Amino acid sequence: MFNALIVLGLAAQAAAFPTFVAQVPNGDKVAGVGAIGHVNPAGGGARNAFGQAFAKAGTKWTPELCQADSDSDGATNGEELGDPCCTWKVGATLSTTTATHPGKAD
Repeated sequence: MFNALIVLGLAAQAAAFPTFVAQVPNGDKVAGVGAIGHVNPAGGGARNAFGQAFAKAGTKWTPELCQADSDSDGATNGEELGDPCCTWKVGATLSTTTATHPGKAD
């Protein structure tokens, strides 16, 4: 029973990942990074500062999350992800597909 719960928990985590990527602008466009909210770029494990802020925002792209500089590199999360005016909505197309990592100082 315990093993079944672990497997179900891991399956739920894996299934949620694409959902989270779609909740931020250009979430799938940071070069070499599959999970911008985690220390491990492949995903899973500890969250980086952006991942912690994203969780605190209710796993939604909010104006506050957009305007924050989670990795303290001088660029807002919105600037790094191609939404400098913080107007992006889920499913919308951005004018740029270039993104830098909001959870790792560049």
